[in-house]
Amino acid sequence: MWYETVGPLDWKREHIRENANCIVSIWDKEKQQWVSKEDTGTESMTEKEKGLASDSFKRACFNWGIGRELYTSPFIWVKDREKDKFIYDTGRKDKNGKSIYGVKEKFKVKSIEIKEWIITKLIIIDSKNNISFKYEEGQEIKTPDIENSEEKPKEYKESDVDKKFLDYWNSLSDDKRLKIGEKYPNKFGKPQLNPQYFKKSEKEEILKKVEEAKKSKGA
Repeated sequence: MWYETVGPLDWKREHIRENANCIVSIWDKEKQQWVSKEDTGTESMTEKEKGLASDSFKRACFNWGIGRELYTSPFIWVKDREKDKFIYDTGRKDKNGKSIYGVKEKFKVKSIEIKEWIITKLIIIDSKNNISFKYEEGQEIKTPDIENSEEKPKEYKESDVDKKFLDYWNSLSDDKRLKIGEKYPNKFGKPQLNPQYFKKSEKEEILKKVEEAKKSKGA
């Protein structure tokens, strides 16, 4: 999509502040000038400098709308089918003294569906084409109970608040969705862009502010 829309030559990438910030610019042919968007990144746990450059580049591209749907990804949990088949202990410890585990298996996305910047379906398979994870719109993803291997995601039940919030969310522009998502980040500290994953209290709070804004305008 990037090359189809922009082309391979009409953009550039720059790093400043020792790779902490990245600037992605697109050439505006009509105005005959560069239009730029900038963001900052954070260091990774392994290669700090490389991770910093990659993260700032990713965040700058996100400001152009690239990969926004990835922030709506469900929590992905893949069970180890047999003991130590996928996961192994590396023998290393993190800063809290907990064991660091590695993964033997390779996974890939078999299919993904995206509607209005939201991931609505996702299927992940292993190297033998076994389905390791499956998500469809309407499912509530929950970390499985280790003691209960048959546990399945609960069915998502839509309430009146959910319906009102979804209608409101669908009426917003991408920029307004991003601003709201930044105020109510997900568990990973990223902007929440999937309306289903907002807490009920957050939905009620946002809808209340919308109603108050309407009343103040009408007064």
